[in-house]
Amino acid sequence: MTVHQSDQANRVWMENKFRLLNDNIRRFGGATQGGLARQDSRRQAEVRRSVAEGPPVNYLQRGRQWPKLAPNIKDLMVLWGEYEHGIAGRKAAKDWTREERGGGGDKKVKQTFYRRNCIWKMQRHLINKGKSIHAANAVIATTYGSGTSITNISASIVRDRKTYKAHGGLHPNFR
Repeated sequence: MTVHQSDQANRVWMENKFRLLNDNIRRFGGATQGGLARQDSRRQAEVRRSVAEGPPVNYLQRGRQWPKLAPNIKDLMVLWGEYEHGIAGRKAAKDWTREERGGGGDKKVKQTFYRRNCIWKMQRHLINKGKSIHAANAVIATTYGSGTSITNISASIVRDRKTYKAHGGLHPNFR
């Protein structure tokens, strides 16, 4: 009986060690089969060169000007103007492609667009209910506080999606 228990304990110990080994190999190279290829001196030189040159430029994106979101928007009306018409000659946010919303790999643009899009969706929802943009912004401002920042409003909308999930994620003032 004790032999069986010690055998089982050894199996568990070995499984943990193999799992740790495979995780380390994947961390260095991405796959168990070729995980140690990164340790080759020629491969290390290639990696250093590619890092020094920067990320590879896709041939479809050479010379591409990515649209930008305006920094530090403080007003809901200005935010709506950015969505509808664009600010300072920039492309309107409603016309951005899926690739542009991802920011060309820039996670900050992607996150900023996502947060602002929460507010834009709420504004569109209220407009579709028959309110003007001014009335919609007034409802949003009274719901979340008139002096509340755009960042806090978007965070509150995301929080309300979870809180009022049974009601489509809408705060009672927006239904």
